[in-house]
Amino acid sequence: MMLAEPFLTSHLRTLSVLVVHLLLTDICRGQLIGASQPIVATLGDDIILPCHLEPAEDVTEMTLEWSRPDLIPRFVYVWRSGLELEGKKHKTFQGRTTLFTEELQHGNISLRLNRVKLSDKGTYSCYIPTLEKQTNVQLVVGAASPPVISLAGINGHTGGVVLQCESAGWYPEPEVLWLDAEGNLLSAGPTETVRGPDDLYTVSSRVTVEKKHGNKFTCRVQQNNINQTRDTWIHVPDDFFIIPYSSAVPIIVGLSVSLVVCIMLILASGFFLWRKNRTKTKRTLDKTEKEEKNCCETEAEMLMSHEVVEMQDLGEKDPINQHMVHDGIQMDQEAVEEELTGNQAAGSQTIWDLLSAVNPFKGNQAEQQKKEEAEDEVASLKKKLDDLSAEVEIKNKQLKDAQEEANRRWKEVNDIQRESRTKLLEKDAEISKLRRQLDKKIWEEKQKNGKDLKELDGSKSEDVDHQIESRQQSSRSSDHHSDLRDIILDEVHHQGKYLRLKNTSTEEKLLGGCKLELHINNRELCTYTFDQSFKVKAGGEITLWCADYGHHDPAISNLVWKDLKPLKRGDLLQFILFNQTGEFKGVNFHTEQISSATGKEDDRLHPEQ
Repeated sequence: MMLAEPFLTSHLRTLSVLVVHLLLTDICRGQLIGASQPIVATLGDDIILPCHLEPAEDVTEMTLEWSRPDLIPRFVYVWRSGLELEGKKHKTFQGRTTLFTEELQHGNISLRLNRVKLSDKGTYSCYIPTLEKQTNVQLVVGAASPPVISLAGINGHTGGVVLQCESAGWYPEPEVLWLDAEGNLLSAGPTETVRGPDDLYTVSSRVTVEKKHGNKFTCRVQQNNINQTRDTWIHVPDDFFIIPYSSAVPIIVGLSVSLVVCIMLILASGFFLWRKNRTKTKRTLDKTEKEEKNCCETEAEMLMSHEVVEMQDLGEKDPINQHMVHDGIQMDQEAVEEELTGNQAAGSQTIWDLLSAVNPFKGNQAEQQKKEEAEDEVASLKKKLDDLSAEVEIKNKQLKDAQEEANRRWKEVNDIQRESRTKLLEKDAEISKLRRQLDKKIWEEKQKNGKDLKELDGSKSEDVDHQIESRQQSSRSSDHHSDLRDIILDEVHHQGKYLRLKNTSTEEKLLGGCKLELHINNRELCTYTFDQSFKVKAGGEITLWCADYGHHDPAISNLVWKDLKPLKRGDLLQFILFNQTGEFKGVNFHTEQISSATGKEDDRLHPEQ
């Protein structure tokens, strides 16, 4: 039992050490760090999805994967064995995703996504299979565009101006706000929203504004999820604001009605007074005329009775003259009737004179003055009514002209805004087209540069290999040249027709680039340079012939030395052989040392020290 406890304790310690070792190993291999917050991108932008290894580690030769789980295939970018696997990625990301390859050695695996689309939104996974490390990055895609404000009309009841704000090309759906010059919210109608086939939203809103300080009004379209806000403001001239119908018309109508009522009351009062005075005057006239008639009748009766009495007396006294009297009476009666008629006419004239005297408008100065004042007041009120009617007519005409002018300006402004909006849309389309062309050209240039870079890398690699090989050859050549003691001057013709060199070593020697100099009597110089690829086999010989001589010997390498000149006995000769590193080997001798029979040296030549 006691032996089992130490054994168990030992195993537990070993297991603990292994667990700690595994944890330390996992920690030391690092962690993938992505983005703590969602990445917000605008439609058409180029963005970077961050992902890096901490602590930094070279991942150039590892397999790196960027993917989105909701796609089939799910890969957005794949890097394996130092190359991008273009065929593995989803077709919608072809030519739009790249890594910063020069940063891979520092553990930076961030993905660059060009020309962002609405369909790019989602969660992306950065994964290193070798290290079994993974992190996620969320991408939120939005679209925004500036709003356009236009004049929609004029509200005749309130005198306000109706403004319309419209903005197209938003994602997600935004909200529309109206603000005055002080930044206060204005009460507007409901926002109209339309979603197009490209999933972009178009919003519009209307508001009726009244004349305020500055007359500056702002339309704000915002989307809080993507932190996008676009503002556009407009200044409405004072001339666009009119007096509302509801306030002007009642005042004018009320004044007109009041004036008409006053005139009618005045006319009614005047008519009542005139009628009353006329009745009183008629009564007086009738009474006077009746009294005058009675008086005239009494006088006529008295006169007639008196004449009748006289006629009766005459008839009784003188019957003969009765007829004459009767004629006289008849004449007198006619005269009386004429006089009565004259008296009646005079009485009528007197009655009219009395009527004139009794008439209150002519006889009574106070009543006449009141009548004139009433007539003057009626005329004045009538004139005021005419003036007010004319003024109302002028105001109506001015109001109509102002409405026509406002409508004309509104139409002009709308035409200008419509034209500006059309031009703006055309320019936006041109910019988008140029941007796509530029992006395509940049992508093509990038592909071409990548291809050229690969070719350049291959060419550089070949150049490096060639340089290494050249250096190796130079090194080998240098090694061969440095050992000039194995190359000796084996034979010189006594007349200088040729000379022979020999390789006394057991290895092949490279004489490419070596130079052989012959100094005659320290005055004349003959020089020969070997070709770069010229070699001498182990134990082989080289014969250098004068230009006028030469024999073909397959066993011996025969070369022509154009500068070699014939020699004379007694000449002092000095041979020097230089290699490419500047080392040399030389020998001095006289032609007397050369055998006339064999032409060989009496003694072996050795390099000068």
